[in-house]
Amino acid sequence: CYNLAMEKVRRYGRDALNTPSNWLSLARIAGTVFLGLLIDQKRGEPSYSASLAHIVVAGTDYWDGKWAREDGATRTGEYLDPLSDKGMITTEQFVLAKHGKYPRSALALIATREFSIMAYRAWLAGQGIDLPARPGGKAKLIAQVADIETRLLPLTAKHRGLQKALTTAAVALTLGSGIDFVIAGEKKRRQNRR
Repeated sequence: CYNLAMEKVRRYGRDALNTPSNWLSLARIAGTVFLGLLIDQKRGEPSYSASLAHIVVAGTDYWDGKWAREDGATRTGEYLDPLSDKGMITTEQFVLAKHGKYPRSALALIATREFSIMAYRAWLAGQGIDLPARPGGKAKLIAQVADIETRLLPLTAKHRGLQKALTTAAVALTLGSGIDFVIAGEKKRRQNRR
């Protein structure tokens, strides 16, 4: 929607709950449950059905973000979107690790970072500081999705070198983007004290 001055009109305010992007984040959380069960049922073995489900669930992040930018980002969405992303990634990694198909050390590093940043973000919010996602977060998510996809897709499941490289990249980007987020958060906190 545009007004007469051709400025973008936001359909939803910051405190809106019932928005398409928030509903899509909730759907991604529900899809994650299905995806985890599907991967577990197949004992972490590669399958086209799990690969396709992973791509569909992960792909909803694009639309979620697009709709939020078009309609107006909400405070709820700023928590639901990362929660659904982190939940999807760590659920898939956990189920794959359970069946020996994902390195537990990578899972531990990624899960610790993901949930530590969520707690940090909530702590900042309690101090009245909104800190949106950082650019490194998107690169991290793409690396994590690709890392998992190489284990689910039968065509790439035997390429251990590719898997190791993507896992290394996913862990490095995950930890690096976490450090970047904390630095940005502390900078904003210092600015708010002035």
